[in-house]
Amino acid sequence: MWERNPDGLLQMIRTEHVDVLEGQDFFLPSALYAAWAHQLRGDHEAARAAFESARARLDSVLVELPDDWRVHAARGLTLAGLGRRDEALGEARWLQQSVIYREDAYKGPSVAEDRARILAQAGDAEAALDEIERLLAGPSWLSVHTLRLDPRWDPIRQHPRFKALLAKYGSRQPR
Repeated sequence: MWERNPDGLLQMIRTEHVDVLEGQDFFLPSALYAAWAHQLRGDHEAARAAFESARARLDSVLVELPDDWRVHAARGLTLAGLGRRDEALGEARWLQQSVIYREDAYKGPSVAEDRARILAQAGDAEAALDEIERLLAGPSWLSVHTLRLDPRWDPIRQHPRFKALLAKYGSRQPR
């Protein structure tokens, strides 16, 4: 995805035959990656169908895992992709109110990064940038490099504050 190679991403999804990519910090249906690939291709109809498929999968998983922040994060990204802004922002609020976001120094930044991505894709640039700035200033996995590469930040890429954060934190020298 970071190579902005949608055909390669779609081929990988077809080849791997994996329904969900799951780890400690993520639960992402392959349909969500397909949706992002179709977005990169500019194929809005195929993207919408893939987002709908991801939403259906996540809604069924949410019944089994109602308190799993990874599922709420993926659902928020999916809803933002479908243009269901209010529901996506609801998932971003759910993440912010979660114990992991507020109290877990290790996983909290991952929750915050997902929250920022949802906010950016749902059109709340200022809230997304607040979260990004907080993450860049403290210990987190988010970096200027990932912000530059990941197309999921495209909705706020041209925002002056986004550019300013890249300049500010991109010029830091390692200690």
